[in-house]
Amino acid sequence: IESQTERTTSGAVVVDVGYGLPASSLLQMAQARPETRFVGIDVHRPHVAACAVLLERYRRLRNVRLYYGDVFVALNEMFPDQSISELCIFFPNEFSNATDSHRRLVRPFLLELLLDKLEPGGRVRIATQYDAY
Repeated sequence: IESQTERTTSGAVVVDVGYGLPASSLLQMAQARPETRFVGIDVHRPHVAACAVLLERYRRLRNVRLYYGDVFVALNEMFPDQSISELCIFFPNEFSNATDSHRRLVRPFLLELLLDKLEPGGRVRIATQYDAY
């Protein structure tokens, strides 16, 4: 587990936020695109630990780095402006109760931050079953 990404200037960077268990989307993307650097960010220690175990088991995936912590901190501290090619958020917690809506990951604050962090032509991929998103 690394707390910082390698800051190199070549190659695409894909960030997978909240990859969860068993981290299959992150690992499958990394396997299919070995020339791309992937950073998985998750706030749940068990998710990061389980993914680290899988990465150790499948050592051929050398294009994945993990970050344990808050996505907003990670985006601000680890990624220069215009450095992310793609950001993926697959099935985030819904927080469907109106009193918890401020806890949602996908909200204007994140999208404003991504305007700076995405490279020109960069993509945000979000998958959810919750209509409010």
